[in-house]
Amino acid sequence: MTFISKLTFAVVALLLAAVGSVANNVHAAALRRQRIDLTLTSMRGAIESAETVRAMVSNMHAHQAFNTEALISEAAASKDVRKSAYYDTVPIVAAWKSLSAAAQRQGYELRVAKKNARNTKNEPTAAEAGILDDLEKTGHAEYIKLDEAANSVIYARPIRLTADCLSCHGDPATSKTHDGKDEVGFDMEGWKAGEVHGAFILTAQVDR
Repeated sequence: MTFISKLTFAVVALLLAAVGSVANNVHAAALRRQRIDLTLTSMRGAIESAETVRAMVSNMHAHQAFNTEALISEAAASKDVRKSAYYDTVPIVAAWKSLSAAAQRQGYELRVAKKNARNTKNEPTAAEAGILDDLEKTGHAEYIKLDEAANSVIYARPIRLTADCLSCHGDPATSKTHDGKDEVGFDMEGWKAGEVHGAFILTAQVDR
């Protein structure tokens, strides 16, 4: 084999190796993008299911499916409202408990971040506060971020106050106990329907 032939062979081999490497990288990137899309679809579905639970429980209250008076009396007398039967009938609580179960099954991290949260565990971190601000300012229905450094994807949806939230979180002047508190003793915050004060935030590793 002549020198020219050897050189040509070497160049072709290098080109084929380079093309193969590019093809492998493109294929890996496509698979990664597919995993991310599937994860986001799963996250979106989990939160939408939780929102359906919230709407169903709210509708049950509207149709007086619960003995609300008895539930409130029990909760008011309880040392920890969060352990009462009444607490489980709060629409947003039913929603996040449903979502928590789904997140645990899928291996996602769930945070229910809220501004001025009654439960201090739900106070947003600096990063979560940024997500809440983004959702509030843009009015977007969802927030998505791919964190390359942490190799994770973050998906969030806003929690908007609905009219049925106002009996607990609305104008203190409308307090049924006439003391600015809701029926189980929490201070009413004066919030309005449609406002964003929290978000469901799911985080998942991209490669598992």
